[in-house]
Amino acid sequence: MIGSDPSLSYGHMVDITPTFGGTFAVRTSEWTAAGVRVRFTTGHELFVPASAFIGGR
Repeated sequence: MIGSDPSLSYGHMVDITPTFGGTFAVRTSEWTAAGVRVRFTTGHELFVPASAFIGGR
């Protein structure tokens, strides 16, 4: 869940399922005015633009 609510009850849901049969964890996350970039222990990265999760209801 990406959003400003620390309880994770509201935000932009991003469902990530590993297809390689392994597990992964978040290594780092970087928040900027442009969006959030999440880096995983596998080396993969995901970028979600701020426009996708700011301004909700």
